[in-house]
Amino acid sequence: MMRMRLAGALIALLAAVAASSAETYPSRPVTMMVGFPPGGPTNTLARLLAEGMQPSLGQPVVVETLSGASGTLALQPISLLAASPLWIVGKAALPPTTVTELIAWIKTRSEPTTFGTVGSASHLCALYFAQKVGLPLQ
Repeated sequence: MMRMRLAGALIALLAAVAASSAETYPSRPVTMMVGFPPGGPTNTLARLLAEGMQPSLGQPVVVETLSGASGTLALQPISLLAASPLWIVGKAALPPTTVTELIAWIKTRSEPTTFGTVGSASHLCALYFAQKVGLPLQ
Protein backbone atom coordinates (compact mmCIF):
# COMPACT_ATOMS: atom_id res chain seq x y z
CA MET A 1 0.00 0.00 0.00
CA MET A 2 2.84 2.34 0.90
CA ARG A 3 4.58 1.58 -2.39
CA MET A 4 1.40 2.40 -4.32
CA ARG A 5 1.07 5.74 -2.55
CA LEU A 6 4.73 6.51 -3.19
CA ALA A 7 4.40 5.54 -6.87
CA GLY A 8 1.23 7.61 -7.18
CA ALA A 9 2.90 10.61 -5.56
CA LEU A 10 5.92 10.23 -7.84
CA ILE A 11 3.70 10.07 -10.94
CA ALA A 12 1.75 13.14 -9.79
CA LEU A 13 4.99 15.01 -9.14
CA LEU A 14 6.39 14.11 -12.56
CA ALA A 15 3.15 15.14 -14.25
CA ALA A 16 3.18 18.49 -12.43
CA VAL A 17 6.81 19.15 -13.37
CA ALA A 18 6.14 18.23 -17.02
CA ALA A 19 3.06 20.47 -17.16
CA SER A 20 4.84 23.42 -15.56
CA SER A 21 7.89 23.12 -17.82
CA ALA A 22 5.82 22.84 -21.01
CA GLU A 23 5.90 26.16 -22.81
CA THR A 24 5.20 27.28 -26.30
CA TYR A 25 8.13 27.17 -28.68
CA PRO A 26 9.75 29.55 -29.23
CA SER A 27 9.35 31.30 -25.91
CA ARG A 28 11.67 34.21 -26.73
CA PRO A 29 12.85 36.19 -29.79
CA VAL A 30 14.56 34.17 -32.53
CA THR A 31 17.92 35.32 -33.90
CA MET A 32 18.64 34.57 -37.55
CA MET A 33 22.35 34.88 -38.29
CA VAL A 34 23.43 35.97 -41.78
CA GLY A 35 27.05 35.42 -42.77
CA PHE A 36 27.22 38.27 -45.27
CA PRO A 37 27.26 42.08 -44.96
CA PRO A 38 24.13 44.22 -44.63
CA GLY A 39 22.65 45.52 -47.86
CA GLY A 40 23.47 42.45 -49.95
CA PRO A 41 21.00 39.97 -51.42
CA THR A 42 21.46 37.41 -48.63
CA ASN A 43 20.72 40.00 -45.95
CA THR A 44 17.68 41.31 -47.84
CA LEU A 45 16.28 37.80 -48.31
CA ALA A 46 16.82 37.02 -44.61
CA ARG A 47 14.94 40.17 -43.55
CA LEU A 48 12.01 39.35 -45.84
CA LEU A 49 11.92 35.81 -44.49
CA ALA A 50 12.13 37.01 -40.87
CA GLU A 51 9.20 39.35 -41.41
CA GLY A 52 7.10 36.46 -42.74
CA MET A 53 8.12 34.13 -39.88
CA GLN A 54 7.10 36.42 -37.02
CA PRO A 55 3.30 35.94 -37.20
CA SER A 56 3.47 32.13 -37.24
CA LEU A 57 6.13 31.95 -34.50
CA GLY A 58 4.51 34.57 -32.29
CA GLN A 59 7.93 36.01 -31.54
CA PRO A 60 10.15 38.66 -33.10
CA VAL A 61 12.77 37.35 -35.52
CA VAL A 62 15.95 39.42 -35.31
CA VAL A 63 18.37 39.33 -38.25
CA GLU A 64 21.98 39.61 -37.14
CA THR A 65 24.74 40.01 -39.72
CA LEU A 66 28.05 38.40 -38.90
CA SER A 67 30.08 38.81 -42.06
CA GLY A 68 33.54 37.49 -42.74
CA ALA A 69 35.33 34.29 -43.69
CA SER A 70 33.09 33.82 -46.75
CA GLY A 71 29.98 33.40 -44.61
CA THR A 72 31.33 30.73 -42.27
CA LEU A 73 31.25 32.92 -39.13
CA ALA A 74 27.45 32.66 -38.97
CA LEU A 75 27.86 28.85 -38.57
CA GLN A 76 25.78 26.00 -40.01
CA PRO A 77 23.13 26.83 -42.62
CA ILE A 78 19.74 25.24 -42.01
CA SER A 79 18.08 25.84 -45.37
CA LEU A 80 18.86 26.74 -48.97
CA LEU A 81 16.62 29.67 -49.86
CA ALA A 82 18.11 30.82 -53.13
CA ALA A 83 20.82 29.92 -55.60
CA SER A 84 23.01 32.25 -57.58
CA PRO A 85 24.63 30.75 -60.68
CA LEU A 86 28.13 31.77 -61.68
CA TRP A 87 28.57 32.84 -65.29
CA ILE A 88 31.52 33.19 -67.63
CA VAL A 89 31.06 36.46 -69.49
CA GLY A 90 33.32 38.00 -72.11
CA LYS A 91 33.38 40.77 -74.67
CA ALA A 92 31.53 40.13 -77.92
CA ALA A 93 34.77 40.97 -79.74
CA LEU A 94 36.53 37.86 -78.37
CA PRO A 95 36.83 34.98 -80.86
CA PRO A 96 35.42 32.16 -78.63
CA THR A 97 31.64 31.81 -78.27
CA THR A 98 31.46 28.57 -76.23
CA VAL A 99 33.32 27.30 -73.17
CA THR A 100 35.13 24.70 -75.28
CA GLU A 101 36.29 27.40 -77.70
CA LEU A 102 37.28 29.63 -74.75
CA ILE A 103 39.50 26.92 -73.24
CA ALA A 104 41.18 26.24 -76.58
CA TRP A 105 41.66 29.96 -77.26
CA ILE A 106 43.22 30.64 -73.83
CA LYS A 107 45.58 27.67 -74.21
CA THR A 108 46.91 29.05 -77.53
CA ARG A 109 47.79 32.45 -76.06
CA SER A 110 51.43 33.06 -75.11
CA GLU A 111 50.67 35.23 -72.06
CA PRO A 112 48.23 34.51 -69.21
CA THR A 113 44.66 35.65 -69.78
CA THR A 114 43.35 38.07 -67.17
CA PHE A 115 39.97 37.65 -65.52
CA GLY A 116 37.88 39.49 -62.96
CA THR A 117 35.31 38.35 -60.42
CA VAL A 118 32.71 39.94 -58.17
CA GLY A 119 33.52 38.11 -54.95
CA SER A 120 35.29 35.31 -53.15
CA ALA A 121 33.00 32.46 -54.29
CA SER A 122 33.24 33.38 -57.97
CA HIS A 123 37.00 33.96 -57.66
CA LEU A 124 37.55 30.52 -56.11
CA CYS A 125 35.36 28.92 -58.78
CA ALA A 126 37.37 30.62 -61.54
CA LEU A 127 40.64 29.41 -60.03
CA TYR A 128 39.24 25.89 -59.67
CA PHE A 129 38.02 25.94 -63.28
CA ALA A 130 41.44 27.13 -64.49
CA GLN A 131 43.21 24.44 -62.47
CA LYS A 132 40.95 21.62 -63.69
CA VAL A 133 41.28 22.47 -67.39
CA GLY A 134 44.89 23.67 -67.20
CA LEU A 135 44.41 27.35 -68.02
CA PRO A 136 47.01 30.05 -67.29
CA LEU A 137 44.61 32.64 -65.87
CA GLN A 138 45.76 35.74 -64.06
